[in-house]
Amino acid sequence: MADDQRSATAGRTDLDAALDVLLRFGAAMMHAGDTAFRVRAAMALLARALAIETLAVQVTIGGISATARRGGETATLVREIGPPGIDAQRIVSLEKLAQASRPGLTARELAAALDTLEQARPHYPIVVVAGAIGLASASFSYLNGGDALGIVAAAIAGGARQAVRALLFSRRLNQFAVTAVCAVLTAGLYCA
Repeated sequence: MADDQRSATAGRTDLDAALDVLLRFGAAMMHAGDTAFRVRAAMALLARALAIETLAVQVTIGGISATARRGGETATLVREIGPPGIDAQRIVSLEKLAQASRPGLTARELAAALDTLEQARPHYPIVVVAGAIGLASASFSYLNGGDALGIVAAAIAGGARQAVRALLFSRRLNQFAVTAVCAVLTAGLYCA
């Protein structure tokens, strides 16, 4: 009887570990700015590779939850999603990881691949991204009939907002508070 309990516990632990790393993967995709339906599809690919028989995933702006079944065992876990952003390179890397998965993948192998992706440095520094956002804001102002002063104000406000947003998120502040601060900053700079 003790051996049966140990094997059931080991199976449960393996399923929990597989589901935990699968949720980590899904949260990373959402954090990078991927869509919920693509996150579910990629998680389904990885679930098959991890020998998870059924997977039900619920995605919200702040979290991701999933229930998995393998054999007679069931596990349900929830994971918080960090503040959303857009990182196209990370999205591509994560999607390629899911598409390249093959049966026999272990939770440890997937965790190691995620560690490698998370340690990669961003392709562009904050200053370059803020400058690009500023140019995009100026372009939208121009396309919407803005005058020269409005175009310059949009460029400055948009670039400053992106720089402040990145700095505040790097300190792991609440995404809703950061959004409010950035909205007030952007509107104030534009009006000034």
